[in-house]
Amino acid sequence: MPDAPPATQSKAEKLAHEAFLLSITSVLCGITALPAIIWAIRALIQVRKDGARKAAFRKAIFSLVFASGVSAFLIFIAISVLRTAQAEADDINCVENMKQLAVALKIYQMDNDDTFPPANRWCDAIQSNNLAIFHCPVAPKKQRCSYAINAKLGGIRNRGQIPDDTVLLYESDTGWNAAGGFETVVRRHPFRLNIAFTDGSIMPVKFEDLRKLRWDPSTNSPTAPPK
Repeated sequence: MPDAPPATQSKAEKLAHEAFLLSITSVLCGITALPAIIWAIRALIQVRKDGARKAAFRKAIFSLVFASGVSAFLIFIAISVLRTAQAEADDINCVENMKQLAVALKIYQMDNDDTFPPANRWCDAIQSNNLAIFHCPVAPKKQRCSYAINAKLGGIRNRGQIPDDTVLLYESDTGWNAAGGFETVVRRHPFRLNIAFTDGSIMPVKFEDLRKLRWDPSTNSPTAPPK
């Protein structure tokens, strides 16, 4: 508890003194910011009743402003931490969705003579009861599918000649059964996006590095960036 002010002080001055101590303490212990605000308000009310000296008024105002600033800063930090945690959770869920879709595509290949589903109906080909895996947590809620397949893989047979680092799935807003290339990729997560490859791996990729990935499985090297 704050040190008790001298007994000769008025009630307003006592409250202002306690509010001041609580507000200063809030720098080290943020939990005292709220009591400081309450004490400062009580002091201001009491100053008006008692007609106390201006020093008590100034001390109460300082305590109110200072403690409010500390509280605002703490709230800002808490919100930032929560947003960061939510963004990380959304990114993890997105990766998990892509892993499940990659597995579903692998199972389709095994059941269809190592052939990828047609690019224009790949969602229909692997559709399951768990439609949630088709939706990225940060995509629009009404969006049925948040991913697209590499159009150059549609309907082709994989006899081991397709490099493992060929792009399989990527994040896109083009809808159900969407297919395409790097020109239809969307960035939903801060500073990165998720790409699934034909070996089943999911890797974070920088948006500016998209053209460097292998989009055409028939080439011997990833797509070179335009000159």
